[in-house]
Amino acid sequence: MKRPLFCLILTCAISVSAQPPQPAQPPPASFASTVKPFLELNCQACHNGKMAQGGINFELLKWSSSTAVATPTWEQTTYVLKMDQMPPKGSPHPAKEKVDAVVALLEADLAKLAQTPKAEAAPPTPEWLTWQGD
Repeated sequence: MKRPLFCLILTCAISVSAQPPQPAQPPPASFASTVKPFLELNCQACHNGKMAQGGINFELLKWSSSTAVATPTWEQTTYVLKMDQMPPKGSPHPAKEKVDAVVALLEADLAKLAQTPKAEAAPPTPEWLTWQGD
């Protein structure tokens, strides 16, 4: 009884170890891995703390982890990238695959944000309304 069980375990161990290794899956796209490097390479030359062309400063927004911060700016960014309006003519354009990856990530995040119910603020309490400060 012990011998057949041992043979079965040994056969399973050999067959498991003989399987080729599975290729590593690339990490899922995220703001940190997709949007941040794209902004640094293609956008921040004009949209930074000093210039802020169009009133957009990507130096601040590159640290975002979602479109929940400055949603209108991300919506506008998605639109101008999708319509090939940015970077402006005469400036180097990133590869279409990179633009498409950024647009897809931003659109997915904006769609998820639109489906999230908005939290309503609680009404002010009488203590807060009558607070005189220290």
